[in-house]
Amino acid sequence: ILQKWSKLLTENTDDLAKIMTLESGKPLVESRGEIRYASSFLDFYSGEALRPTGAGGGQIIPTPFEDPASGEARGSIFVKKMGVGVCGMITPWNFPTAMITRKVGPALAAGCTAVVKPSELTPLSAIAAWNLGRRAGIPPGVFELM
Repeated sequence: ILQKWSKLLTENTDDLAKIMTLESGKPLVESRGEIRYASSFLDFYSGEALRPTGAGGGQIIPTPFEDPASGEARGSIFVKKMGVGVCGMITPWNFPTAMITRKVGPALAAGCTAVVKPSELTPLSAIAAWNLGRRAGIPPGVFELM
């Protein structure tokens, strides 16, 4: 889903950049750059979700406690990474799309849901990103805007 969302952002770069420029006053070339930047977060976190040490798996690490005689770890700890619930997020006006993907991407990759309160100065950029997320397959209630 994150990869599809990234692809949709990229495919709609011109429209998203126009919305962002009209809404925030950012130059069009910078708005296009931000959409590429936003997409890169989704690409990164979609990969993280698949790694054995990422959200979907676990890992065994040495305990921080050492055996006094040998100086070696006394054993191992199994760490299982999993979603912890709902993540509340507030995003700024100056990077309205990139900060959404930077925050929502890892939350979804970890199995959490996300509620985002975008800046009141750039709500249309947030709504556009949210709509593309829905088109990518993010189920209702998993990523919502306030």
